[in-house]
Amino acid sequence: MPEIELKRLRRLRYDADSLLRSLVSDLKPFRHREEHHGFRRTPVSKSTKDDVNVTTTCSCLMALALADKLDDFYDEKKGQKKGRQEAADIFDKILESPWMSSGLAENNPFTTTLVLRLQGFLDQIDPVDRKSTRLNSSHSG
Repeated sequence: MPEIELKRLRRLRYDADSLLRSLVSDLKPFRHREEHHGFRRTPVSKSTKDDVNVTTTCSCLMALALADKLDDFYDEKKGQKKGRQEAADIFDKILESPWMSSGLAENNPFTTTLVLRLQGFLDQIDPVDRKSTRLNSSHSG
């Protein structure tokens, strides 16, 4: 492998590691104040009860799942390991919410794709060892 490619790969790895180090603290200000509501669009957005920002929540949960940071984000006390359960509970709330984004119609392809991608991410990490039975059982017949 040419030396320049190796240097570039090392730099990319360093950059990725740097971003991952601050992922949890970067996302904390976006956390919705209501339980199982996920994330707000901006840190200063109101945390309105029963208002789930589906696209922002899906994006943030996918980032945390991919980086294996769900437990770091949701554990108030170290060692509780409740991140996967919280992700599953938020996913349930997403399924109950209107799938609209930025003025798009409900169940639009963009938002639907994000929800399906999130399910894939959560299936990969097997939240709460349930293999996403909620979606599998509700759409299997």
